[in-house]
Amino acid sequence: MRRFFAPTLFNLLAPGVGLVMLGRPWIGLALSASFLIAAEPAILGLISLPGSIPRTFGWAALAAAGAVWVIGQGLLAARIRFLRSPELPREIAILHRLARRALSRSDFAAAQAAIALALSIDDADATSHVLRARALSGTGRQAKARRAWLLARRLDTDGKHTEEIAQHLGPAE
Repeated sequence: MRRFFAPTLFNLLAPGVGLVMLGRPWIGLALSASFLIAAEPAILGLISLPGSIPRTFGWAALAAAGAVWVIGQGLLAARIRFLRSPELPREIAILHRLARRALSRSDFAAAQAAIALALSIDDADATSHVLRARALSGTGRQAKARRAWLLARRLDTDGKHTEEIAQHLGPAE
């Protein structure tokens, strides 16, 4: 399971960074950029160059930066609530079963669809990455499959898939 201290700390400092760390890179990047775009004129107008920038512009920029910061904290809290949901492991397990059934029928497109959904929920799940590597191997995309196997090896911290990964990559890699 994920740890949430570091994403929360970084998100408090710069809204959006925690979302990037928890698998939502685009919304996190958009929040970070918005915060920086609003914070810079606020700092310039209120602290660095108060005489050359109208004070009301500085205060408006500070209000915009504050609003983006609050939105960032709310989105991070929602993401953490989602990832802590007790139903999440069950839903991911259902997607894994669907992917395994599709792989057993050699229906690689259906398997990849189920795996993509599972990875959109938790992109650090080793089993999802192993299933993705199997599907890519089955479609003949060996370069992508190899990268998927390497990622699965890195994420398989509990050793659940060590043997299967070693079969595809070799034990010494």
